[in-house]
Amino acid sequence: MAEEDDVLTNDYKAMKGDGMNYMIYAMGRMTYLLGEDAEDFRPERWIANGVFQQESPYKFVSFNANAKTK
Repeated sequence: MAEEDDVLTNDYKAMKGDGMNYMIYAMGRMTYLLGEDAEDFRPERWIANGVFQQESPYKFVSFNANAKTK
């Protein structure tokens, strides 16, 4: 729930009291974030030149900002 009027990304206006939701299932399958193979299990997508490329844990809300395996 927006606590005050604000302008978010892409000039989206959120007015005080507006509710907001996000679709975790859909966000984890966005091809513009993960590539055309977004639905494929490919852990190597986060490895460059043999080194793991750490991303912000908050980028992947489907894992609730945590590791997938715990």
